Amino acid sequence: MSGMRSMHKQRGVVLIIGLMMLVLLTLMAVAALKFGAANFAVVNNQQTRAEAVRSAEQVIDQIVNNREIDLASGANLFGTGANTVHIKINGEPLNASDYNYTVVVAPPKCVKRQVIAQNTLDFAKADDLGCARSVDQASLGVEGSGSSDSLCSTVVWDVAATASDAFQQNNVSVVQGVGQRVATTKVALVCD
Repeated sequence: MSGMRSMHKQRGVVLIIGLMMLVLLTLMAVAALKFGAANFAVVNNQQTRAEAVRSAEQVIDQIVNNREIDLASGANLFGTGANTVHIKINGEPLNASDYNYTVVVAPPKCVKRQVIAQNTLDFAKADDLGCARSVDQASLGVEGSGSSDSLCSTVVWDVAATASDAFQQNNVSVVQGVGQRVATTKVALVCD
C-alpha cells in the first residue's frame, strides 16, 4: 500500500519535469537558430564588402594600367563624360540593369609633383627621349643659361573609387596612390 501511495504522489511530477525539459530544449534550439542567422548576416556583409573592394580596385587598376587614360584630365577619365563603371561579379555579359556594383571614380587629386632632372633621363628609352629638352649650342658652358629640368614631371595622384552594392546600397571607398609621368606644362594646370 505504501508503494501505491508514493506512486500516486509522483504522477504529476514526471509530467512537469518533462514539460520543463521540452521548454529548455526549444529555447536552446531557437537561440541556436538566431545565432546562426546572425553569423550568416555577418559573413554575407563581409563577402559583400570584399566584393565591393575588389570592384573598386578593379576599376582603379583599369585606370592605372591604361596608358591612354590621362589622370590630368580629371573629370573625364574614361572619355564618356562620366566616371561611372558597372561591375558584374560572376563574369557573365553585362546587361543594362544586370550588375552587382556601381563604381564611381572621383577626379584624381594631385598629391605631389617633381620635375624630372634632365641628367636622369635615359635617351635609349622612348619615354625619356620625349622628355628631353633641347640645348642651345651657344649657351653651353655659360653659367645660368639653359635649364637642368626636363619637359616631364613625375606626379603622384590619389585616385578614389566608391563601389555601391546594387541591392543593399552599401558603399565602400578605396583610395590608391598612383605615380605617372606627365608633361610639365600639363601638370602645372592641375597641380599646385
